[in-house]
Amino acid sequence: AGRADAAAAGRVRVRPNGWRLTVAWRSSAKAKKETEETVRKFSTEESVKVVCAILHRQAGSRRRKLSGDKPSTRLLTPPSVATRCPALFWSLYADSRTDPSDEAAPGDVAFALDHVTTLAM
Repeated sequence: AGRADAAAAGRVRVRPNGWRLTVAWRSSAKAKKETEETVRKFSTEESVKVVCAILHRQAGSRRRKLSGDKPSTRLLTPPSVATRCPALFWSLYADSRTDPSDEAAPGDVAFALDHVTTLAM
């Protein structure tokens, strides 16, 4: 949950580099060392496809799918996405920033994830 906490607190710097993102984040306000990650940047369409695949797997049995039950979104919380797919998490964070040209501008992963989930459903 370090990534999700850092993103929520705004302790993140994101630098886009073509189809990649270089992300530097600190786990706490007192932490002196930054963790730096380079991940693939997902486009909005790719993010929707990944979320669709997760929702499809979370729908449960074939009978439940055919009856129209909504799939569980428990794997689509910011901490879960941050742990399971950092590339998707940081892509959503980068896309939701208020000022994309400012590498320290805060993003809202929960809002972006909710938007992508709505598009996927």
